[in-house]
Amino acid sequence: MIARILKYKLAKNGRGLLGVITLSVAYYAIALFRFFSDTNELFSTEIGFLDALVHFYAGNQPFNPLHDTTFTIPLEWITLQVLIAFFVGFHANDDLHAGSAPVIVRSANSQSWWAAQCIWTICIVMLVYAIGVFAAAAACLATHGSFWSFDSTRAFFGMNIMENANLPATIAALAIAPCASCALSLVQITIASIRGSFTGLLLTMLYQTVSAYSSSPLLSGDCGMVVRNIAWGGTFQTPWCLLTCITITLVIFIVGIRIMEHHDLC
Repeated sequence: MIARILKYKLAKNGRGLLGVITLSVAYYAIALFRFFSDTNELFSTEIGFLDALVHFYAGNQPFNPLHDTTFTIPLEWITLQVLIAFFVGFHANDDLHAGSAPVIVRSANSQSWWAAQCIWTICIVMLVYAIGVFAAAAACLATHGSFWSFDSTRAFFGMNIMENANLPATIAALAIAPCASCALSLVQITIASIRGSFTGLLLTMLYQTVSAYSSSPLLSGDCGMVVRNIAWGGTFQTPWCLLTCITITLVIFIVGIRIMEHHDLC
């Protein structure tokens, strides 16, 4: 039944998926242009695969009024998170509108529908990150850059470079970024199932805005931003972030099932 629901959602949201791909490609193209423009005067015209990938998800250090350092808004990171929130919110409750649920949804039990909804949400988030990987690879190939070398000075250009910004720590931080987005997106659709899609979208955007400025274990920036993940421990931080994301995912899945028991899919 889960597979049938996913097949239905894929057929129904074909145009929506095309929009996700189009906007994601546009975002990464603009981010690459900004990256190349900022670093071209000091570095070679070649763009490394890892350098570009890190730049997409780097973020920045949190705002601290007590430190004599300039805070730069992590424009690329927060734009990406807002886009993901819109992509997820676009379909959050589309199967539950009164009188519009198709036979395949009405015939499903609430657990199957919620499981399909969670899988669909995770696939949307991973699609956005996969497009980023392809964009970084395309930029690397187009500029004859290296797939294996890593220049932290270029990747973290314009940011406060940490001494522990080495390759293993950076790759570990890159790996956790999509996991953090998936966990937050599942929270968003859970809120949407209770209070509506707009409320879920609004609260997610507010949460991500606070995360961009502040640092806390309760905020997504510490795990989702490469810079902060490395600053708080790098390879040692990643297992804790991964455990947190898995815990949130399991809790949300169970809570969602309980909530859906009170929804009538018919």
